[in-house]
Amino acid sequence: MVKQANIVVCGSACVGKSTLVNSLCGKEVPKTSSSLCSATDEMKKYVLNQTYQSVNEAASSTEYSITIWDTS
Repeated sequence: MVKQANIVVCGSACVGKSTLVNSLCGKEVPKTSSSLCSATDEMKKYVLNQTYQSVNEAASSTEYSITIWDTS
């Protein structure tokens, strides 16, 4: 069974929301900008499908589908 989660990243313009999304994804997915103009102009979603092994049970692993919503 796949466990599902949603994460909504929201806040004021130019505070690093897309940078946080990139960190969570482990790669650059949304483009970021160092200027005062926002690089994101609409809400976008990024889906991570990962399998994690339990720390307590070496033979056990859990699949996760995490949807990250990056707001403008």
